Amino acid sequence: MGRLTEKINLNKLVKRRYHTRETLDHGPSEAVKKAGEYDIWAPSEVGSSEEDDGDSFLRPIKKRKIKEPPTLKLKPSTSVPAVAEPPPGASYNPTFTDHQSLLREAHEEEYRRVEAIENLNSKLPTFTEVSSSETTAMRNRIKRRVERERLEAEKKFQKKINNDLARITDIAKQVKTEVAKREKKLQEKAKLIEESTKRPPKKIGKYRVPKLPIDVQLSEDLSESLRTLKPEGNLFADRMTSLQQRSIIEPRVPIKARRKRRRKPTQDD
Repeated sequence: MGRLTEKINLNKLVKRRYHTRETLDHGPSEAVKKAGEYDIWAPSEVGSSEEDDGDSFLRPIKKRKIKEPPTLKLKPSTSVPAVAEPPPGASYNPTFTDHQSLLREAHEEEYRRVEAIENLNSKLPTFTEVSSSETTAMRNRIKRRVERERLEAEKKFQKKINNDLARITDIAKQVKTEVAKREKKLQEKAKLIEESTKRPPKKIGKYRVPKLPIDVQLSEDLSESLRTLKPEGNLFADRMTSLQQRSIIEPRVPIKARRKRRRKPTQDD
């Protein structure tokens, strides 16, 4: 068995040396010669030929197309606002009613969350059953904590109101100044809008915007119902003129074909 293994290894070594010598005699293969022709940054596949060489053992490299995710083609929802407005009680200076309403809403939400956790825990199997007295104590402890937080918030809010009442004169001056600034900005904005409406539109191109004739019917053409109404004007021309008046498109005029000047006959003719 050992001689047979030694003979097989010797035959493999002879074949390997023969293949190496044959490769050196023939020079580099076609695959090695064409190895540097492919450019990965090229816009098209350069160097990958459709013909399959016999000596080539590498597959031609092809760029894989990136598949777009289906969510990329979906339009964003317009029913949900981009910025959600906070409730009035979350303001930096809310009223007492709004603040109490927000506190009550937060209390109810916390109570529902705790109740949902307790309902879930009651349905799960446990190794040691919790006595009803411990569950009641935990619920009472949570109620006391929420009530304590509510009272602290009320005290803090009442303290802020007292401080504001102490400096109510300064607050009234600040409010008056802010209202005056806001009214001034509104007046300036209205003035700019009025000036922009009076200012003629910007001219685009070398032609003026054509003025459409007034669409009016004569007295004898007036109809008594919509079924016998005769249409007046041109909707397409009306829309095109509107686009030109708003400087969205450039006004144009039809170009007539130029007539070639005829050559007058002379005495030489």
